[in-house]
Amino acid sequence: MKNILHKANERPHFDIGWIQYYSSFDSESEAPLKDPFGKLISIYDCIIPSGGQGSGMHPHEDMEVISVVLSGVLSHQDSKGNYGKIPAGGLQVMSAGCGIMHAEFNDLAEQTCEILQINILPKQNNLTPTYQNKVFSKPDITTNHITTMVSPDGSNRSLKINQDAYISYGLLEAGTSANYQVKLAANGIYLFLIDGNIEVAGENLSKRDAIAIKNVQEINIKSKEKAKILILEVPID
Repeated sequence: MKNILHKANERPHFDIGWIQYYSSFDSESEAPLKDPFGKLISIYDCIIPSGGQGSGMHPHEDMEVISVVLSGVLSHQDSKGNYGKIPAGGLQVMSAGCGIMHAEFNDLAEQTCEILQINILPKQNNLTPTYQNKVFSKPDITTNHITTMVSPDGSNRSLKINQDAYISYGLLEAGTSANYQVKLAANGIYLFLIDGNIEVAGENLSKRDAIAIKNVQEINIKSKEKAKILILEVPID
């Protein structure tokens, strides 16, 4: 099956005051719809203004909600008593399970907060909600290496998700390359380029471009300039 390229400038943009975001899988506008990629149903590229801006308490159910903090500090609180302040380089995983209320906001006075929020359908429904967060830095993140941040079993200091899915991060210097091996044969890869310029699967990707790749067991990523890469490996059936 042909790979699907999602260009950054083709994503619909939304500005609702307390947040601005681009949607990789649009279901909220009249723009042409992009189908979800298997169990991956949305990626929101968000900017939350400073000064306490953010969402009020709102519900989620039977959804894996992952937030990757790119800049600033993301604050979280939920109806189960969990509270977190996650700085840049941090990541949180909320398994909504049978139902949870949560809020995310930016309480910094002068700095915006940038996050990628990812929604993945769970493997099992109606479970007890859980919450985890972690800041990934050395020795977890090393240059020219792909690091698994989220996995089904929480192995190797990763956070655990209720799905046969993996989320990995790569920081590549210009002129280097890295291979990513698919961990489960039935999974596909959705590669989202946070920053930089790379070549993968015969395509050139620039900042915020993405590519959906099926029916491969390994990909090679060549960095043309310093690049920050997010790899989402998810079930596609």
